[in-house]
Amino acid sequence: MSARHDIGVSANRDIGAGATPSLFAGVEPLEVFVELLADLDTRTTSTEFYDRICEAICRLTTMRRAAMFIADTSRRRVRAVGVHGAPFSQLAALRPTL
Repeated sequence: MSARHDIGVSANRDIGAGATPSLFAGVEPLEVFVELLADLDTRTTSTEFYDRICEAICRLTTMRRAAMFIADTSRRRVRAVGVHGAPFSQLAALRPTL
């Protein structure tokens, strides 16, 4: 019989030298993303979808803001596609490069 050690994702948690980390981090991340996908419908825009992913990332971490960018390597362009916790207009104005 083996003991199971549930380790949640937290910036405040310190794993001691004697602790045995586990690959199992709980089901909360899965539940958040299942909820995200279940709430989508055919009228959801790609920006709304990526905004929801950014929101889920913030819910699962200690971050207050998250942004998602997509790179088009053939055109050597990067563009903002989603954000949570900040105005999208600030990100859309950025012109990062590869």
